[in-house]
Amino acid sequence: MRKSSSVVHVLCGGALLSLAAAGSAQAQAWLTFDVQGSAAVSPIAITRTGNTIVGYYNTGTADASFLRTSDGVVSTFSLVDGASTRALSANRYNDIAGTVSPGPTTQGFLRTADGLAVRFSVDGSSFTEATGINDKDLVAGDYTDTSTSKRNGFVRKPDGKVTTFASPDGTDVAVKAINNQGTVVGTYGTHGFYRNNQGVMTTFRITANYVVPVAINAGGAIAAYYADTSGKIHGLVRSSSGALQGFNAPNAANGSFPTGINDDGIVVGWCLDGQNVTHGFALNTATSKFAALNAPDGAKGTKLLAIGQDGKMVGFYTDAGGAQHAVRANAAITGF
Repeated sequence: MRKSSSVVHVLCGGALLSLAAAGSAQAQAWLTFDVQGSAAVSPIAITRTGNTIVGYYNTGTADASFLRTSDGVVSTFSLVDGASTRALSANRYNDIAGTVSPGPTTQGFLRTADGLAVRFSVDGSSFTEATGINDKDLVAGDYTDTSTSKRNGFVRKPDGKVTTFASPDGTDVAVKAINNQGTVVGTYGTHGFYRNNQGVMTTFRITANYVVPVAINAGGAIAAYYADTSGKIHGLVRSSSGALQGFNAPNAANGSFPTGINDDGIVVGWCLDGQNVTHGFALNTATSKFAALNAPDGAKGTKLLAIGQDGKMVGFYTDAGGAQHAVRANAAITGF
């Protein structure tokens, strides 16, 4: 694999400053898997332990969901015949949260490891999206209030009780993830936010343009991306203490897009090169070094979408013929 290097930056007072040159690394092993009958598979999440991978795929008429357990067995499910079912998050017990779209409505769902599923909607909403679940079966997401047409956030407890929240300025809320401490991250307007389990929301923004937090680890570190004043997209890590570290991944001529962060501070994501081909990457925030991670058969691009606590990373690649395949990059990497 081609070795790459880049520069990590620290943000200070809105300025993007050079911190250190990044190292290079390469994956030791890749595992490709597909869902029978689908040409487009999107593995969205990998559990913290157990290496269960969940996501969704296209059946030709709608999206259905899948999970692949650590023994390599792939099972699929749809909650409503003919309606799209998208698994978007999973916890260590293989409980899954996601969305299902029967008729004109979209609902959230919680599916437990035994295959039992509950569909739910926030009261007064025709659109409810469950985007995150933690190990306590707290489900977070967002919904559209039909009386105001505004999108707000929610947290649903295992007993079905739902707490909702709005943005400080009345703009739409998009919830991205929840950690085991019950802290929710997401975006509203041009701001990022995190909301703790006491309901206190803290907002942050890097420039006048937008920032999008996408993941939070157990320690409270947040992975995000943001647009600078020229519109270019950069990666961002916000530490639990509030320190901001911006970065450009290897080959990121046209943008860096983090997608996940684990408790060891390893960030994964993808970037666009000068020809708009996608490349996967990992960033070790402790060493400020990158691993450029391109699937061997990903002639038309690789995207990494999530990382487990053991460092295994999942995503997909597009082969020379244009087919999309699910992939797992194993944890063993060198020079990182």
